[in-house]
Formats: sequence, C-alpha cells, structure tokens
Amino acid sequence: MTYEKPTIEMLGKPLSPFEQCLMTLFYMESDHNLQFVAQVYGFQDDIIVSRITNAWLPEWGILGKHLSILPFVDAELIDELEPQSYIDLDLRKVGAILDGKDWSDTVGDDRTISTVQQGN
Repeated sequence: MTYEKPTIEMLGKPLSPFEQCLMTLFYMESDHNLQFVAQVYGFQDDIIVSRITNAWLPEWGILGKHLSILPFVDAELIDELEPQSYIDLDLRKVGAILDGKDWSDTVGDDRTISTVQQGN
C-alpha cells in the first residue's frame, strides 16, 4: 500500500485503502466511538466506518501477531511501552498491548477504572 498525497480532486471520493487503514488505526488508538470517527472523516453516520473498521481490524491483528513474536519483546521493553495513563493512575503492571489485544486484572468495584481497562 502506498501513500498518495491528498488533492482537492479527492474530496468527496471514497477513502483509499491507505486512508481506511489509518482510520481504523485512529479508531483503535483513541477513546472515541465510531460516531465520532465518522464525523472526523465527514460521514453522516457510523455505518460505513463500522464496515471499514470491521474489514481492517483483522489486518491489524495479523500485523500484531507478527510483532508479538519478535525476539526483542521482553520485560524491559514492555515496561518502557507502558502507557503513561496507566502510570498516572498507579495501575502499574496491569497489562501490556502487544498484538492488538490487551489483558488486565480489572477493578470490579470502580466502574470508571474497570471501563477504562476494557479493550475496544
């Protein structure tokens, strides 16, 4: 897939595969819902965004599987990549995101923290 510099002629045309891939990454890496992503990309509703992300999420998962078996992924790297938001909330050693999936020991008695710990 290659990046194509946007031009005025591209306005109103369907998203390129590169743009779809980036939109899915934006959705995965932000705390925004599909409706918000749709608004950012100029769609009236989230149906098309849902279809695009459903198509691209498995591709990101395949990439994540390849990255998770790299020999340099060790405890030190995981510590270095721990999200600052976890550190700020004193949630040390809660989980690590390696392959597009996450795991954690959720806090059951605080709904806000429990919700934040869930993957999307």
